[in-house]
Amino acid sequence: MKIDELKQVVSSYLKEFTDYAIMIDGEWGCGKTYLLENELKSTIDGEVARTQEGSKRRKKIYISMYGITTTDEISKEIILQSLVGENSGIVSKGLRILGSVVSSVSISSGDTSVGIKTETLAELIKNINIDNCIICVDDLERSHLPVTEVLGYFNYLVEHCNCKMIILANESEIGKYYLSKNLESKYQISTIFLGKDNSAKKDNALNKKSLDEMTNELFGRDSIYKLTREKVIGRTIRYEPEMKIIFDSVVDRLFKKDTLYGSFLLQEKEDILKWMAEEDCKT
Repeated sequence: MKIDELKQVVSSYLKEFTDYAIMIDGEWGCGKTYLLENELKSTIDGEVARTQEGSKRRKKIYISMYGITTTDEISKEIILQSLVGENSGIVSKGLRILGSVVSSVSISSGDTSVGIKTETLAELIKNINIDNCIICVDDLERSHLPVTEVLGYFNYLVEHCNCKMIILANESEIGKYYLSKNLESKYQISTIFLGKDNSAKKDNALNKKSLDEMTNELFGRDSIYKLTREKVIGRTIRYEPEMKIIFDSVVDRLFKKDTLYGSFLLQEKEDILKWMAEEDCKT
């Protein structure tokens, strides 16, 4: 989908009444985060929530799922950004979450530190108004949580908190991290199932390909994930970068167009794009 079309889809999603999330799917390195932070920034920042009290600017929350191991970690970031704005933690301004204890969140900026104590973050989040927030979730496939658990949590946010969720992911990689955990035990279970199938044996030894296929069938994400995603993700947009359009903005952001190197890249733009097309390079 082209960038202008994608902007229109996102804009319509943010304006309409919905109870689902949307996913922007693309290969690693194709520029999904850049797309969110640059091309979609004005579309998201300019959106307002239309409530019974009138219109008001939506609060935006950004969460990277990279290395996330519990839903409480997601709650921490939502709580933090709800209290001090989107420039918390992972963004900038020296704000960060200190400590990893589930019952404690500490926010610091310079010499000032504020501690938040609660029995559970899940209870605290219920008392923070996140209605109509726009939650942008990046790197879904890099989470260390079972994807069905993550999607169940997201479903709560879109259905019960009226949140809008824009999920960035390489969908083909979702669930692979969790599949690789405790692989030896999973192989043992798969071996039992394969033992009933003589076609999986070769010279009294298990066929590695059959073993991997059975493990994926038993423990892979496909069947359960498909059922869960249908409830949570209402639309998936396949993103492939339009290099001719984003080339100039990337050069200007990284090198500035008026610098010697920036000018050189722009002069050689056609040849560079031609080489990238020949190599099927989209990153």
